[in-house]
Amino acid sequence: MELSVLQRRLGVFGFLVRDHLGCGVLAEAARLTYVHDAISVEAEACLAALPAVVAHGITSILVESDLSVLISALQTNEYASAPGGSIFREIKVLVQVDFANVESVFAPRACSTAAHELAQRGVN
Repeated sequence: MELSVLQRRLGVFGFLVRDHLGCGVLAEAARLTYVHDAISVEAEACLAALPAVVAHGITSILVESDLSVLISALQTNEYASAPGGSIFREIKVLVQVDFANVESVFAPRACSTAAHELAQRGVN
């Protein structure tokens, strides 16, 4: 009997970087061999996107997520001891070092369909 993706604790993510006009600049999908929870997957996507954004010379970013918990974790220390706490801290350090201006906002899932489609491609 083959185990499902959830039973194997695998994860997939996708991220899309847009410019100030909303045009796609770069996109990526990837698999994770072990995930603790959905917020950790979303944080891993953010963590993977940051170096790609830096490589494109972008210094001002708006991080959007359909997980309000992730936005809160990036804006506060409330989730520092959560399972994904080390990922949140790593994101915060990269943001402080590499970016002049950063904003994190909640965006309803309907606004992130492209990233979710990329993640679905990561499954395949």
